[in-house]
Amino acid sequence: MSGALPEGLVVLCALGDRGDDVRVADWARRIGLEFVKAANAEAALEGALEAGRPALILLDASSAKTSLVDARTLISLSEHPIGLLLACAESAWAGLAALGVAGIEAIRRPIDPHELGWRAAVAFARARADRGDADAPSALLGRAAALLAPAENPAAAVVDRLAEWFPGSFFAVARWRGDDAEPFDVVELARIGDGRPDWGAIRAACRGVAMVSVTRDADAAGVAKLLHATRAAGILAVPILDEDGSARGSIVAWTLQEWRDGSLVGNLLRIAAARLAIEFRLVRLREQSRRMEERDALTRLANRAQFNQRLHEVVRSARTSGERCAVLLVNLDRFKNVNEVFGHDLADRILVESARRVRQTVRGTDLVARYAGDEFAVCLRELRVRGDAETVAAKLRTALAEPIALEEREEVRVTASVGVCHFPDDAGSAEDLVRQADIALRTGKGLGIDQTHVFVADLRESRRERATLEARLRVAEAHGELRLHFQPQVSARDEDIIGIEALVRWEHPEMGMVSPGFFIPLAEETGLIVPIGRWVLFEACRQARAWQQRFGLPLRVAVNLSAVQLGRHELVADVTAVLAETGLPPDTLELEVTESVSVKRIPHLIESLRALRSLGCQIAIDDFGTGQASLDYIRRFPADRVKIDQMFVRNIGVDPDDETIVRATIGMAHSLGRHVVAEGVEYEQHAAFLREQGCDELQGFLFCRPLPVAALEELLVERERLLAERR
Repeated sequence: MSGALPEGLVVLCALGDRGDDVRVADWARRIGLEFVKAANAEAALEGALEAGRPALILLDASSAKTSLVDARTLISLSEHPIGLLLACAESAWAGLAALGVAGIEAIRRPIDPHELGWRAAVAFARARADRGDADAPSALLGRAAALLAPAENPAAAVVDRLAEWFPGSFFAVARWRGDDAEPFDVVELARIGDGRPDWGAIRAACRGVAMVSVTRDADAAGVAKLLHATRAAGILAVPILDEDGSARGSIVAWTLQEWRDGSLVGNLLRIAAARLAIEFRLVRLREQSRRMEERDALTRLANRAQFNQRLHEVVRSARTSGERCAVLLVNLDRFKNVNEVFGHDLADRILVESARRVRQTVRGTDLVARYAGDEFAVCLRELRVRGDAETVAAKLRTALAEPIALEEREEVRVTASVGVCHFPDDAGSAEDLVRQADIALRTGKGLGIDQTHVFVADLRESRRERATLEARLRVAEAHGELRLHFQPQVSARDEDIIGIEALVRWEHPEMGMVSPGFFIPLAEETGLIVPIGRWVLFEACRQARAWQQRFGLPLRVAVNLSAVQLGRHELVADVTAVLAETGLPPDTLELEVTESVSVKRIPHLIESLRALRSLGCQIAIDDFGTGQASLDYIRRFPADRVKIDQMFVRNIGVDPDDETIVRATIGMAHSLGRHVVAEGVEYEQHAAFLREQGCDELQGFLFCRPLPVAALEELLVERERLLAERR
């Protein structure tokens, strides 16, 4: 901001706070201004007038009240521009900031040098305008005040203002997660036909510089790519800096025509960036404060409130995705005795060590909290079968029973009891999961300590509900209650969509979305999976063919086959008929077979799969790693593709053993000429690891959630538009 301040500006400070005094003095010296301290407002004003040069008066809000009117009068009569800047505490800032329209600038304390720079520039510009100076930058002054106005969403307000002032230009605010993260909280004026900005190029251009201004003639790394991506005639980008000077985001402007006043745009971007820098810091401080409140002070695990909140989110997601999960309540046995024998300090150390063991025993994607004094809560996500939760409970009890070494004594042993409740089998809400896990825990402890007890719903009620659900499921297809969602599969090389997986959903008019984890096993037991499976196969092929024809894309569609379907002799005939009726090219249909399907259980399995391949269909081994995973299994199975189960992928960066399994699976599959798809890719860290290991395709929330037909079609339209722009 130094370029907006005149040479020889005298800064007079009457703050009386050593920290703020030092920050103001350092700021003044850094931009070549003289810094003078004054005892009070009157002395500051007198010194400014005597200096005979443009001046800025920085006053403490509490000391300026009595002389403010007189000070404004004297300043208006002075032949030299003098600006007033009031410093105040955060609690009073909003009220004082509103006074800016009346000719006074306000700044929050503790003072931030970045904010001080642009506030000083605006205060000085206002002083010149008050005197009727013909050269006063009125356009900057008025618009700067508008950019500084309080707003519920400052980033959106800044973008809206700038877009209003500069028609034909486009603005965006991006906030970085970290040095290598993608932007989030991106605010854009609109989706425009000329494309979104290339954030990677913008980050490269902004990093380490005060401001970057580029045109079509510029020759800088990343600029050509950026201009091509946006078809822009010019781009201005200003980093949003943190206290240490590192970029925490960027505000970017790009135009399809040259700006008539590029300096005005640049100055406004600087003002907006400084304002948003402070907003970002406030957001981060609030987030840090919130995280502290959500953590148990002793163990640093999530507390009860945070666990309950996140459990609601897991259950809500599970209803849509068909995920099975379970809540485990883990209670340390007779911990009251530990407190009495060892005292509170040592008991706390035992709790901390117990918390560490619980966290280490479960996966990184599972939820863990200290739920009560001597009780931990665990939510196990994405369970394959009901028995998985009991297996984890046994591991937890074993881990907690290991001796704990203490300095004062050789060792202490603590056992634990565990209560388990499953979703959706035994509970349909977050509250019921916790309540019934607690019932199981208390019931189990009544039978003895160091045990796992699983909640089981009333058998008669369970049978009644099951019969009702079966009756409703029988008419679901006829009533149009079944839906298909599709999740994209992308190339690990360029992240382009090359396939989609079809996933069935049941939307009942009264019950809402019924979890596939509940109705698919029921359909398999009753034989309803045969007509449902045939409907899914037909609809998936029909929709995929429609998209292939519309977008000219050889889109591969993956459909799961259940064990019941695989055991039917009519399977090959059914697939042949569907391909003929829908016109889908056979080589774009992939049939997924879960790895846990046993060759012994389905005698003609290999023959059926070979017959399907002879039609031209592709075969994939789904959920690889959870069943009979072996080199021989991949070799004997007539498969084109191996899908690594998401339970291993989601532990990348968390569990070295799971990383080893992923690495070995990719190596085995490639050695036998099979392609590899990784499911459950949620973070860039997952994708980077998988690319490094040579994984061929990626699937997961990092790229896209399962989408209904209309939403996926919009995604394909957007893909087509972006590809057209690059040509």
